[in-house]
Formats: sequence, C-alpha cells, structure tokens
Amino acid sequence: GQRHVYAKDLALLEIPLPPLEIQKEIIAEIENYQKVLNAAQIIIQNYHPTLPTNPNWPTVALGAITLENPKYGSTASKSKFDGKIRYVRITDITEGGQLKATDPVSPSIIDKQYFLKPDDLLIARSGSAGRTYLHQTQPIPHQYAGYLIRFRIDLSKALPAYVYYITKSPIWKKWIEQNSKVGTINNINAKQYSSFALPLAPLKEQKAIITEIEKDRELVDGNRELIERFEKKIQTTIARIWNS
Repeated sequence: GQRHVYAKDLALLEIPLPPLEIQKEIIAEIENYQKVLNAAQIIIQNYHPTLPTNPNWPTVALGAITLENPKYGSTASKSKFDGKIRYVRITDITEGGQLKATDPVSPSIIDKQYFLKPDDLLIARSGSAGRTYLHQTQPIPHQYAGYLIRFRIDLSKALPAYVYYITKSPIWKKWIEQNSKVGTINNINAKQYSSFALPLAPLKEQKAIITEIEKDRELVDGNRELIERFEKKIQTTIARIWNS
C-alpha cells in the first residue's frame, strides 16, 4: 500500500518550543526571507525577452534561414551516464531553455549524426512542444533524442541567439498555442516549425538586440541565485530552532 502517517503518530511528535517572543522573531525572520523569495520568483516568472520591431524588417519563415532540413533526433534509449557522451532529452531542458546539470544520462546507441554542434537549435515536438534549447560548446559530445528537432541556422542570414530569443518571446508562445494539436499530447512537426514566420532584423541590429537581452538575462539570473541563497537562509533558521 501507499506510505502514510497516522494522525495519532503526529500527535506524539516532539518539536522544539522556544518562548513566544522568540517564536515571533523567528516567524518575522522567515517571512522577510519569503518576501524576497516571492519577489525574485515573480521577476523570473514574468520575464521574457523584449524584441523591438520595425516595419521595414522582412518577415521570413524559419525554414528559409536554415542551412539544411530540420532533423529529428535519435531513437536510442537512455543508459547510465558514462561521462563520455550525454544524451539530451526534452526532460533535460528547463522551461527557460537551460540544460539541467543534474541526473545526466548517456544514449544506449552512439550515433554521430545526432551529435550537437555549437549554435544548434533544438525544438521539442511533443509533450512540451515549443520548448527550445540553444547548444553551446561542451567538454563532451551531446547527442539529442527523438522528440527534439534540430535546426541549424544560416549565419549569413541570422544569428542563432537571435532566433533562440525569439522562441522565448510572446510571439513564439502565441504561435505554439495556435499550432499545437488539440488532444492529450500537444505535437508540432518539423514542417510546421519551418513555417514559423519571424521578423528578420539586419545582422548588425540582431547583435545589438542579443547584447541587450543578455544584459537583462544577467539580472534575471541574479534573481535565481538570490532564490538559492534565501532558501538556504530559511533552512538555516529552521535548523537553528532544532539545534538550540
């Protein structure tokens, strides 16, 4: 059966009980930490890249600025991480587009045609349809899995980071909502993604937009660090009660 705890067992649990004045001080301290946490979480949840628009910029399909046809990932299953090759699955990519550092796995079958190169853009096609990840140089090869689609951007037409940041904007979110299939699992295929229309700024302006967004992201990432620090402060305060 399922693990459970009876109310009668909880009633016997002994907890530290400092004087009321100390309790009030502890509550106030934790509540202050929690306010900071809440504010930082709101910033992270509400941030999205702001991309300027210009009526003179052409609108082009994603497929028109790629070097090759989009490629579906490997059908290999996961295996224990061997420290030599990492297998990138949808579940390894955060909603914000970062590659998780925890619980890496390796592919059961190594296939170099699915190895990622720097600036490869991965887009999830099922489940978390629309989730994206821009690959950067890594110390070991990364092979990507079948529910992801690889797009390689033509650098003479667009900068991969510019396209990536568009996939983090409201424009992309709205398009995903409109193109996901209705049902138990949202799914968007490579052909559909290739038809996604994006504003194509001149390369010089793309660079300026990327620089501005990355400055904003540094501040947002600072809030992630703030959350970690203040979560530890709360844990330390609680531990102090038990150790007193």
